Amino acid sequence: MDLNQLYRDHQTARMRAGAAVSEGFRETCLSDAARLARKIARHQVSLGAAAAAAWTAMGSKRNLKTEIASGLASASTGAPTRALKRDDEGPEGLNRQRETSRLAMLVLGRDAAIEFMNGENSALGGRPIDIARASEEGCARIETQLLELTLNAE
Repeated sequence: MDLNQLYRDHQTARMRAGAAVSEGFRETCLSDAARLARKIARHQVSLGAAAAAAWTAMGSKRNLKTEIASGLASASTGAPTRALKRDDEGPEGLNRQRETSRLAMLVLGRDAAIEFMNGENSALGGRPIDIARASEEGCARIETQLLELTLNAE
């Protein structure tokens, strides 16, 4: 992944939104910019970069609320939980678990993130730490819940 290209694409989307004549096109550009900001944040979190929190915040509150309300970011059904197969616990699972835990710490703070990741979560259907390890889809569901928690706290 070329981080500089992501930065460029994000800036271009914001400039297009600023120059947009129609509200629909403006919203599309702002949604693209928010999506790119979240992608940049995830990449930075995976690298342990301190700037990741700022990029996470750039995923504009208005656009995130729109995604959650329309169901684009929400997927809270049919999750694997603690009943994981041993082959689900390979290096990819550990990477997903680590990245999701880092994101939770950025969003919630250390103590709340530890409680969130290790506690049973009825909305997710299990412990987030296990769900993250099991699949990419599980990570996406956890990210969505973290976004919802952030929006509800504001």
